[in-house]
Amino acid sequence: MSQYPAKSPIVNQPSTANQTSSSDYDSRNTLQESIISPPGLDYLSTIDQFLLQQNDIFAKNKFNVLNSHGQNIFLAAENSTICGYACCSSHRRYEIKIMDNFGKEVMHLYHPQNCVLCCFPPFLQRIEVFSPPDNLIGTVEQDYSFFNINFSIKDQYTVTVLKIKGPVFANCCCQDIHYRIISADERTQIGTICRKFPGMCKQLCSQVNYFKSNFSMDLDVKTKALLLGACFLIDTMCYDRN
Repeated sequence: MSQYPAKSPIVNQPSTANQTSSSDYDSRNTLQESIISPPGLDYLSTIDQFLLQQNDIFAKNKFNVLNSHGQNIFLAAENSTICGYACCSSHRRYEIKIMDNFGKEVMHLYHPQNCVLCCFPPFLQRIEVFSPPDNLIGTVEQDYSFFNINFSIKDQYTVTVLKIKGPVFANCCCQDIHYRIISADERTQIGTICRKFPGMCKQLCSQVNYFKSNFSMDLDVKTKALLLGACFLIDTMCYDRN
């Protein structure tokens, strides 16, 4: 039995009606948030964690994005080729459509193919995040490092807004693997991305992965969307076995 049993998809996006009620609520902040938040991602403003659960493998990877109550926030499906998966593995070119519970695409991820034998700039891995699907909101880019697995999260203007510091070894037996989300100046920890250990049997016999991300509630919606993109890139680079 899965450590994270899939919940039945809900008909509507999770409700937030009871979470924002205050007599001194500033309507101007709501207007500003609606302007800067990409359509379909408003719900991200109300959460400080999500779980990414992989449901299928190979060229048609499928995922559920869940909130802390196990409700589906988004559904995600990878589009790549069997040839690319078999020959290039984690370096393959692919795209991921992220849809809401109505089947409408609200985010689009693009991972370009890069040199399998190179680990130096400009051959480090990156993923581009779009929302709406034709509007770039930022990228997650692998940083060059001799030891650790590190990333920079950049906005649409290529300004680094957050960094992710990973472990020396991405695969450690029988334990969760933690990646620290820190500020751009590397002084403050904002949250974590955790690759959950699925159990010995699943670890040996399955490629299905689980990620849990915790972060500050007051991060803007676009940055939270980029953290979701970071989970997909970490999964591709470190845990996507051929």
